[in-house]
Amino acid sequence: MSCVMQALFYSVCVYFLAGLTMENNGLVFLDYLFQMFLVAYFGSSIFFVLSAVASIPEVANALAGKLVLLSL
Repeated sequence: MSCVMQALFYSVCVYFLAGLTMENNGLVFLDYLFQMFLVAYFGSSIFFVLSAVASIPEVANALAGKLVLLSL
């Protein structure tokens, strides 16, 4: 639970430090939080699938490095 609170606190800080506001009764902020959740969920899902496809951990590590490089 503390990881969720840390992620939420970080997201709130980044949102307001970027100069975004609580316009439209906070709908933009909720959309931002939802998008942050989706990015984290799909990011972990990609590596989950990668670990399931790879035959040994060394292959998964090699593929993960290339995948992260392409994602940047």
